[in-house]
Amino acid sequence: MLLYASMITAVIHWQAQGIKNRTIIVITKPLMMMFLISWVIYTGWFQNHLPLMPLLWFVLALVFGLGGDIFLLLPGKWFPVGLGYFLLGHICTIIGFGGWISTRSLGVWLIPASLALLAGLVWMLHKLFIGLTEKRQRTLRGPVTVYALALFYVLFLAASRLFDPEWSKVPAALVTSAAFLFLLSDSMNAWHRFVFPIKHGRVWIMVSYHLAQLGFATGIIAHLTHGWMK
Repeated sequence: MLLYASMITAVIHWQAQGIKNRTIIVITKPLMMMFLISWVIYTGWFQNHLPLMPLLWFVLALVFGLGGDIFLLLPGKWFPVGLGYFLLGHICTIIGFGGWISTRSLGVWLIPASLALLAGLVWMLHKLFIGLTEKRQRTLRGPVTVYALALFYVLFLAASRLFDPEWSKVPAALVTSAAFLFLLSDSMNAWHRFVFPIKHGRVWIMVSYHLAQLGFATGIIAHLTHGWMK
């Protein structure tokens, strides 16, 4: 029920972004994450009695995501604080994944695909640096770079689960897709804020962001409880 409530709240939020209803946006943005966090806690600890670790790190990642959502609702001067909360969330995700890649988790295409994605990330950062300079926010260049590298590493770790024998196919696909959607959402958000406005940008940013959070939550729960569909 909590998961469905989270999904419904996300859809309402997307519609509110489309019609630019600030009141509904402010209510539904944190509420969606509250429902999702509650679902993970209930399903993980109360229903399936999972051990405290590593689920705690993923719960903390969601909690920091909720904090980031709240700060990004505030005026622009709070953007660095929101960015910091999301960075802490990504660090928690990295710790939850174990923080490193084992050789058995490396697929043949993972390294070249990651290098290609990293090249795209460098190009994106170059464009962002120009935008930040034009908007007189050069001080954000360092934090944005650190954040982008952390997010890239989350995607690398998640994608490695596709080749990890301890992970089933469905959970691995869910967390990999989630990490990619998170990178896509944050890239669009940065471009929309600092480079050039995207048509219906806020809608696309929030759709990809919410799908990312839902994908992470369901993928982690599926892996830790059932190891779906090996």
